[in-house]
Amino acid sequence: MTELTARSPGGYFAMNKGDSYTFQMDVDLPGIQSVDRGKLAIEVFVLDPNNGLAGFHICDAVMSTPGGQIVANQTDPIYSEVAKAGYENSVVEKARFELFELHTDALQSATDLNQLTVTFTAIMVGTSDLLDATDYFITAGAEYLDEEYVWVGQQPVTSSLVSQVRQTE
Repeated sequence: MTELTARSPGGYFAMNKGDSYTFQMDVDLPGIQSVDRGKLAIEVFVLDPNNGLAGFHICDAVMSTPGGQIVANQTDPIYSEVAKAGYENSVVEKARFELFELHTDALQSATDLNQLTVTFTAIMVGTSDLLDATDYFITAGAEYLDEEYVWVGQQPVTSSLVSQVRQTE
């Protein structure tokens, strides 16, 4: 099973500018024979495909060392980022990992030896399209063998831009 999880008190995701959550995506690969090896791409993005809204910066994206039965033609994944238009030097809206010629030595699936883990942090930032009381979506997905296998996880987050005034005594 592949899933996207985040650390949040009570499972409620409401954020103000500057708030962040750390997410983890675990991808459980099926048993893949070496003759069926191919490219695996994992993407993390905050661009809502329905309306184009963003409002988050993706940072600290890391792929853990693949499980012991996962074989690829490179040791480390190729990593790339896409910046938000108009914020090229400050806001990353998509991160991508790629492994080529990937297969598993174990022909069974659902073991830790066939698992990849990606962790990343999403920070709510004050971009021009950030609106109050609006649902945004943190999405992570994996694709293998030209979409023969696709896994997607999504976490809605509600913006809360109301200023919080604290009284001190």
